[in-house]
Amino acid sequence: MGEEESAYTLTLPDGTAQPKSRDFTGQATAAYPNGDTYEGQFAGGLRHGKGVYTFKNGDKYTGFFEYNKKSGLGRIDYAKGGFYHGYFVNGNREGEGTFKYASGDYYSGQWHRGLKHGKGTYVYHTTKQQLVGEWDSGSLCKGQWVWRGGPQYIGRFSHNKPAGKGLWVFANGCQVEGTYTQRILPVDNPLLLPKPEKPPTDEGKEEGEAGEEGEEAAAAAAAAKVKVLTEVKLKWQTDKVATLKPKHP
Repeated sequence: MGEEESAYTLTLPDGTAQPKSRDFTGQATAAYPNGDTYEGQFAGGLRHGKGVYTFKNGDKYTGFFEYNKKSGLGRIDYAKGGFYHGYFVNGNREGEGTFKYASGDYYSGQWHRGLKHGKGTYVYHTTKQQLVGEWDSGSLCKGQWVWRGGPQYIGRFSHNKPAGKGLWVFANGCQVEGTYTQRILPVDNPLLLPKPEKPPTDEGKEEGEAGEEGEEAAAAAAAAKVKVLTEVKLKWQTDKVATLKPKHP
């Protein structure tokens, strides 16, 4: 037989315990049946104000709540490594924030409904390559792919890879302008730009709230249906010829 699920308890500062938080306002510690705990402020029986929510798996959120939802400035530390420090609205990452992944990669910039959205920079820990620019629903759509001490690509992106018109700028000052095309392949090419990591999708499902599936999960599911590979070579437009433009003519 499995372990019997514990009952909900609310413990007040004086040590008094009660089986529910309904209509309670003040400071208290809640222990949920699923193993999560919350220590902080309540209003009308809901998490409201400053507090610390610790998940059974070891993840911990420290910050503010509004009516059971993460809100305002807060920080999530993940048991498997990494953290998010920034703003929340209605339980989702929203506005300015920095996400450091367990791999050491990090993204710093704008968020909307839990997704990278707006201006931001993604840095790969191992290669120090950067994706800098405008993000839309979790993916880079326009900006720069910057190599440490090497070339950089400036232009549009699709699936976080160069697509459409773009410009390569090399360390020696030469520039190559052209058009990138993408093709669908059954396997990934390890020589190409790795895919940025996605934040955990189970965020925002604290005990006591409905908890919707994260937007990142939907985006990941859609992306998994096709594997897109950017051509290693530029396919030049028929009305353009690749040109080298010295930095100093």
